Amino acid sequence: MTGKTVSFSELTIREYAYELGDHPCCSTGAPLTIGWQFDESSEYTRNLELYEFTRTESRRAKNELRLSMKKRSHILLSAGYTLEQIATASIQVDNVRKMRADSLKNQGLMDRTKSVLANTGKLPKDLFSGVANFISVKPTKTSIAARSA
Repeated sequence: MTGKTVSFSELTIREYAYELGDHPCCSTGAPLTIGWQFDESSEYTRNLELYEFTRTESRRAKNELRLSMKKRSHILLSAGYTLEQIATASIQVDNVRKMRADSLKNQGLMDRTKSVLANTGKLPKDLFSGVANFISVKPTKTSIAARSA
C-alpha cells in the first residue's frame, strides 16, 4: 500500500463577528465565541508558503490565547451586548459549571459502587447514605390483610 499525502497551497483568512457564548469553559465571566457570519470584504486568500515565509509574529502559547474576564466583557460590550446580557450569561455558565462539578462528585460514588459490586457481587452497605444527600426518600406505610381459608 502506498502512503497517501495531503498538501495545502492556499490559505483563506476571514474575520468573524464576536458573540456571547454559552460554553462553561472559562473560569469566570461570560464566554466569548465567534458567530457564523463573516465580513466578506475582509476575506483574503494567500499562497500558504508565502504566508508562512513572510509572517513576522511567532505562534502564541496557549496561555497567551486566553482572554481575561475584563477583556471578554469589553469585547462583548463593543459588539453591542448589554451589561445585563453579559451578567445573565455569566450566571448561566456558572450554574452549568456547578452542575458539572456535582456530576463529577456523584460519578465517584457510582464508580465506587460498580467496583464493589464487581468484586464482591454485593452492593456497598453505605450506598444509600451518599444518595440521601441529593435524593429525598420518604417511607410510605402500607398494610396488607391476609386471610387464611
